[in-house]
Order: sequence, then C-alpha cells, then structure tokens
Amino acid sequence: NVVSNLPVTSITIPAGVCSTYTVTCNIPGNGIACNMVQVIDANSNVMEEDACVIVDNSLCLVPPGYTDYSNYISPAGNTNIIGNVFISGLFTVSPGATVTFDGCDVFMAPNARIAVANDAILNITTTGTPTHIYGGCGYMWDGIYVTGGTGTQNDGILNINNGTRVEDALYAVYSDNDGGDFHIDNSFFDLNYVSVHAFNRGHFGFSNITYNQFDASGPLKPTLAPAPMVTN
Repeated sequence: NVVSNLPVTSITIPAGVCSTYTVTCNIPGNGIACNMVQVIDANSNVMEEDACVIVDNSLCLVPPGYTDYSNYISPAGNTNIIGNVFISGLFTVSPGATVTFDGCDVFMAPNARIAVANDAILNITTTGTPTHIYGGCGYMWDGIYVTGGTGTQNDGILNINNGTRVEDALYAVYSDNDGGDFHIDNSFFDLNYVSVHAFNRGHFGFSNITYNQFDASGPLKPTLAPAPMVTN
C-alpha cells in the first residue's frame, strides 16, 4: 500500500508467502516521489517488520528519461552536460576538469553530493531553460562542496548563474576551512537547510554573491540519514 500525496495504490500479497516487491513512483521535475510504503493486513493494521515483512523506503531509482551520473568522476578537460540528470552518491569534478551543467533538470538522490576538487571548475548555468537542482525521492540531498587548494594548487571554483534554481539541500554551497571559491549570481535558492555555508576562510574576497533570491517557501523535506560533515 503506497501512502503519498498521490492516489493510493494497493498490491495484494498472497497469505503465507514471502516475496520481494519493489514499489517506485516519481514525477520528474517536481521532486515528488513515494513518501512511504506500508504493509497493511486484511484488518487494516500496519504490519511491523519481521522475518517476512521488511520495508525499505530508501530506494531511489533513475527516473525514466534521465541520464545516470551516480558516483561519476569527471575526466580532465571540458565536459558539458545537458538534459535530464540523475545523481546518487558522489559526483566529483576532478582536478584539471571543467564541468558545465547547461539547462539541466538535476534529480538528486537522498544525501547525494557534488564535490569540486582543487584545480577544478563547476559551472551551473543555462543558455535556455534555467538549470534546476532538487532533492528527488522525497528526501533532501547533501550539497555542493568546494575544495580549496594548497601549495601550488588552485582553489576549486563554483559558478552558479543565469536563473539557476537550487532546492532541498542540506548545504547547497559548502566552503569551509579555506575552501574553494564560489561566484553566485542571479539565481534562486529555496527550501535548503543552509543555502551558502562559508566559514573560517582567509580569502573571502575571491568569492561573491550578487542579485540572488533566498526563500523558505515551505517545510523542508526530511533527511534520510544525517549526512557527514566534511571539511575541506
């Protein structure tokens, strides 16, 4: 039995038979997914987990029509990404790489993270429809972490602009302990626990935030599990 803001859907399970049933639902672009899957007996009682009833609400699958970039590590050089994108786990912009999301719909799985390494650049922009990054499957995602350089290394750089919308993140932009640089212009942040976290940095002059809108238009999505804090 699927309990959500969508119409209830029921599956009849034969009595006395242990089987595995996978139930998924989503509306790409809106970040709406199954809120809860419950097993209910003939007397409308919710069955607790036991040897035969195990309910896992953490599964987040690639929506139809989306390209899977889960646990992606970018090659050196330029990588341009367009269209519908699904990210689970860690998406890494490697040293020497420049990755550009151009007009993308980015569906982030619970606790998914984007990491911008030293000597790397991530551009989130558009030449048409604004890029939209949001938490799918009903939960918040982690955030975009920008790493600072040491020695001869350059800081990682994050550019967000041209009407990009970032939603449902624990830390939408995270730069800490002399982390990397960020340039955020003409973009929208909504329903994030923290939209921009910049702390204990010795060179704030290399980052800027201009002409953006920060909102809290409703309640936050739940977190699947506490995301680990990582310092750069």
